[in-house]
Amino acid sequence: MVTAGWFASVAGTEGSADVVNPDAVASLMVRITEIQFLPSEQEGNEENPGAWVSLGLASAVEVDLMALPTEGQPPLVIASGAAPSGNYANIRLFVDEATIRFATPITLGVAFSFDADVDYDVDIPSGAETGIKADAAFTVTADADGDINDVNLVFSPSSTFLNVTGTGTGEVILTPVIRGRPAQGS
Repeated sequence: MVTAGWFASVAGTEGSADVVNPDAVASLMVRITEIQFLPSEQEGNEENPGAWVSLGLASAVEVDLMALPTEGQPPLVIASGAAPSGNYANIRLFVDEATIRFATPITLGVAFSFDADVDYDVDIPSGAETGIKADAAFTVTADADGDINDVNLVFSPSSTFLNVTGTGTGEVILTPVIRGRPAQGS
């Protein structure tokens, strides 16, 4: 199972790419269409699509990254499936749609204002082409009962909202940061 949680906070500043305080974000909805794992022996070969092991999803999964459980809470199951036993160097989540809703009005750059309680489209660079890459080295093993371990991912608002750009068309550009964490009890 691929699971997720979130952590951290950040303060805001102003510039062409701004830092946004996570408290100013009510939701960051992403639609995950596919999850892929990179076997460790393929590290350095990330550009080859055949290097990745795919976890096919029966249907896209919509997740509000801002509403994920915090550290110490049970993780939210995003998807489950089988991956071959072995060592993996990375995970990537393919996203074809994303929206952000701010809790308070904010201005990005010097001229782009965004109202509270309005959904704005988010451009995640390469989200649909090469996915959101997670720094998540892990090993898939089967125990004596054949149960396979979970892979836990953590959403990082403090890193995600360090580089946010607004556009004149009302779109927000950002790259969600997702990291691996040990399974609970590990």
